[in-house]
Amino acid sequence: MSHANAYIWYYLDGDAWKPYDSSLLDGFEKSFNSSLATIGNKKIKVDNERYIEIMPIADILSNFTNSINDPDLVGIQRRFDDAMKRRAVKRTKANTTTSFFDDLQFAFYSNTSQKTKTNEIKGIIKICGGKSVDTMTKKTDYLILKPSDLKDDYKTFNDIISKAEGLKIICVESTWIDSCIKSKKLVDHTAFLVGQKTAPVVAIPTNTTTATTATTTTTNTGTATATSPKSKSKNNSTSTTNNLVINSGFLIKGSEWAGVCSSDDDHYPLVMTVDDFVGDGEEVSGVITWINLGYAKTKYKGKVVATNGEFNFQEYEIISGEDDVEVPNDYKSTIYGDQIIGKVGDSTFKLKLTKSPPVTNIQPDSQWKGTSTSIENFKLDVVKRDGENITGTITWGSNYDDAISTFTGKITSSCIEVSDYKEGKKLGPEELSHPFKLIPSQQSDHSIKFRIEK
Repeated sequence: MSHANAYIWYYLDGDAWKPYDSSLLDGFEKSFNSSLATIGNKKIKVDNERYIEIMPIADILSNFTNSINDPDLVGIQRRFDDAMKRRAVKRTKANTTTSFFDDLQFAFYSNTSQKTKTNEIKGIIKICGGKSVDTMTKKTDYLILKPSDLKDDYKTFNDIISKAEGLKIICVESTWIDSCIKSKKLVDHTAFLVGQKTAPVVAIPTNTTTATTATTTTTNTGTATATSPKSKSKNNSTSTTNNLVINSGFLIKGSEWAGVCSSDDDHYPLVMTVDDFVGDGEEVSGVITWINLGYAKTKYKGKVVATNGEFNFQEYEIISGEDDVEVPNDYKSTIYGDQIIGKVGDSTFKLKLTKSPPVTNIQPDSQWKGTSTSIENFKLDVVKRDGENITGTITWGSNYDDAISTFTGKITSSCIEVSDYKEGKKLGPEELSHPFKLIPSQQSDHSIKFRIEK
């Protein structure tokens, strides 16, 4: 490893230590070891906006309310325009913690998107002993995909992933790199694996009252898209603006939205998670992650008006990345089913639903669609939920004259266990009998697939 006797400098971003770019290290070391400066009167320039102030550990700790407790602490990063915007800084011997990428070769899904993030990851890989390459070969170990890469159209995406898989390259999300840095070791990549996408699934309009027309299938899995309990509300507006239907039904706890906030030529990708509802789900709160602003995270809270799809919220607290974002910011928007379109200040933003909530968040009056073994498309209506207990109906497709069956069961952390299943006047599939399990899995295209297990 080329940095075996060097020191690596890190800054604390949230609860993770991020290494400075390797191109800065020689300058840091030269300034740190300069005989012309002493601790307490030493400032090391990072760039035109930031500098590091070297000081004793006790003084560093007194600047932060959280317990850092790292013996390698050497100072605080500050901004020239606001010295109170601070990050802890440490200096660690490279060969003590950062050799876990030795002999590994990394390629990138895209070298042009999010260039700042790409260069940051390349710097981390180099510091930790790995090698970044421009093209994939049989010698390449990992293909790194950044969040923006995951949103590429499924045909282009699948072509690249298929090529990597043919070369036996492991495809992982870039957050795996962050996890390795945080753990100071090569962590298991299983949870970060990326596979090929299935064809896009169109969500069911929330005012649909009949089952989707069925098509014969031979697969053992099915797709399902959730809509909110509010989708059946009498007050839920379905007016249309520019071919978009106003409907707040898709904004529910556990969902995830991604998009871009734009102002003139500046574009800022973001991901918004819906973490909580208060009352009858009208008050919403969660976290916004700003992709090309150092993955800064902020908290937001707001209210939804079901009658007109209005969703106004405020970004009010910084979780991490205080050097990159500012609060408060007030957003005004309208929900058009699986899209949110609005303004913040002089900027506009547009979000798209990218992740449905897990089955544990299933709610009364919500609607799901899917395919069961080789039987038929279906629509699942949740009539009632009391804790883990759930009651609902399954409406089968046209091959069964829209037959309606009732079921009761229990929601577990991994599936819906159906304990009782009864058919109505019209009969559904003969081979389906209780008890059985509806086992969901989140797909790369953010749909949910179920398989029925006896």
